[in-house]
This record gives sequence, structure tokens and C-alpha cells, in this order.
Amino acid sequence: MCVLRAIRRCIWAATILCTLSPKPAEAQTAPALDPAAVRAALIPRINDGSWHGLAAAWREEDSLRTASAGTLVADGPAIGAATRFELGGASAMFTAALLARLVVDGEVSLDDLAQRFLPAPIRLPNRNGRAITLGDLAYHRSGLADPPATASLGTVQQLARALRSTSLQSDIGARYHFSQLGIDLLGLALAHHLRLPLDAAIQSRLLAPLELTGISLAGPRRELARDAIGHRTDGRPITEQPRALRAWRASALDLARFVIAASDTINGPLASTFALMMRTRSPGPDPMLPVALGWRVLPLDGRDIYWHDAQDARGFSVYLAMDPSRRRVAAVLANTNRPVDALAGQLLLGRIPSVAPAPSTDQATKSRSSARPRRHH
Repeated sequence: MCVLRAIRRCIWAATILCTLSPKPAEAQTAPALDPAAVRAALIPRINDGSWHGLAAAWREEDSLRTASAGTLVADGPAIGAATRFELGGASAMFTAALLARLVVDGEVSLDDLAQRFLPAPIRLPNRNGRAITLGDLAYHRSGLADPPATASLGTVQQLARALRSTSLQSDIGARYHFSQLGIDLLGLALAHHLRLPLDAAIQSRLLAPLELTGISLAGPRRELARDAIGHRTDGRPITEQPRALRAWRASALDLARFVIAASDTINGPLASTFALMMRTRSPGPDPMLPVALGWRVLPLDGRDIYWHDAQDARGFSVYLAMDPSRRRVAAVLANTNRPVDALAGQLLLGRIPSVAPAPSTDQATKSRSSARPRRHH
């Protein structure tokens, strides 16, 4: 993902929440959302083909509610609160949380050089006497380029090849530049330090203490009863998957529980870990939108909204958000590769989602064609 794309995504999310920002009195008096009313609002967007299926979970005060619509696949089981979706880049939240846990436990520091935790085939670049730290990788300030979306970076050898074929986009630590390669290297460094596979480390150090056993790294074979199939924006299912593909999967309910835990910086089993994640800040792709450890941050009406999204998994879309000061969280997942930002933003603010239908395939193609710069020969 290029820097301009990251900036557009941040500004888009900020625009949604700012536009929907309630007046102070409204925020205090808004009634609790009825799951049936939320589901009724989602159904038209399923019927018109905007999304194949949607699952949402949100917290208001101390109550966790869910709503869903659509099916796992055409003529298949209905999507529910326990349906699992692929998370794609949203799983970077777990890697960031594992780093925070190790920092809190005194095992590593954000200022530690990443190279010392990596296996021998991996050689990180230096520039101007500056080496890449764990914090640089976590905050996307390593300068490393983002690999093509089609690149596979699951093994040490693949990561080593990616490093050999890339170059620094900026001086190390100088500016934000999103890099999935950097996140993958961070995960490898933490796993190598702990002498565990990354998913096993995340399970034992994060998910087990939170009793979130439904979130897992799974192979390409789906569990037909609860794993959704991804869909293209034109409604076609994506059934062809690389044999070696392993992806993090989770339900909207479990992701909302994770975000609720992440918003608890006082009493939860990992309160100090999540406090560190929210407390540490770094400049983001836009000066008005900083990043925390694993989160993007939106200052809104004197408080901070924390959010994380992903649309890189084939046929899926994820959006997580929390407003700790008002004890609200929202998680929305879709098995269609179309953003769910607006849905999550409205739920976070206590509103019934209201989203216009997506343009038809023909309209979308025509719109993209008219917006594409013409080449003159």
C-alpha cells in the first residue's frame, strides 16, 4: 500500500466519524440500539448486492449486542455472530499486542534493534548509521516498501527474498510508510525471540488469557459450518486459494470481545499491555491522524477514537473501532471486498447504520474509467 493510499484511507475514516459526530447531549441521551433494527438496516444492503454477508457486534455501556445478515456462500448457511471471517491485515493488531505484552513484561524494548531478534537469513538494511528497531517496524517507520498484494511472505526464505528485492523508501524513522513486510518481519522477530510459531505465541500470551479461543490461524480448508467464503464486489465467490495459505479467522463477536479487552486499561488481565498500546504515539500518514501501537487514532470532540481496518484479504473486509471514554466498541466484518467503515462508524456512535447502495458493477466500471487519467501518446 502506498503512502497516498494510506492517507486516503485515514482521511476517509476520519471523515465518516466526524460527519457522524453527535452533539454532546445526543451522545448522552441516545437509546440503546435494538439488534433487530440494526439487522433490518443491513438486509437491504444484502438484497441489493452491496455485500454478500455482514456481521456486526457492538458494546453500549456494559451490553454486547450483535446483528448479522446474508449467507456464508450462495444458498449456504446464514451468517451469525459466531461466523468466522478472514482478517487479513487486521491480524497485525495481534502482532502489535504481542509486542506490547513483551515490552510490559520487560522482555524487549521498542528501541531494541530488530536485527538481533531475527534468524540468520534475514538482513535488515541500515542507512546513515541508523538501524531498524522493533518500534520502527511496529509504527511503520522502517522505510521498508510494501510488497505487492500478490506476494507470499509466510516463510523466512520468502521474507529474505522480499528484503533483497526491496529498497528503503525513506530514511529509517523519518516518516510513516505502511509496510506489511515490516509487520511480517516484526512477527518473525517476536516468534524467533520466544522460540515459538507466531500464532502459538499470540495464542498463549494474548488470546488464552482473554479466553478468546475462537480466534485462530487456520489453513485454506474451511469449516463449512462457520467459515464464510470471500466474494468479489460483483458477487462472485472466491473459491480458489493457494494451498499453503494460512489466515487468521475470527467472528464479529470474538473480535468485539478482543476490542473490549483492548479498551480496558485498568482491570483486565492484560490491562497494562493495552494501556501501553494506547499510550504510545507516533506521527501517522497525516499530521492530524497519529498512530498508536496497533491502532490509528482520530481526535474527535476532545476524545480519541481508536480504529483499525483491513481490506486486503481476498473477498473480505474488516473494521474495528473503540471509544474508551464512552465505553463503546464496534466490529463489522463482511465476506465481500467492500469497505464497512461507515457501518462501524455509525454503530460506534450509537446509530442505526444507514448506507447508500453500492454502485452496480457497470456503474462502478464506468466511474473508474471516467476517473482514470488519460494517456496521450
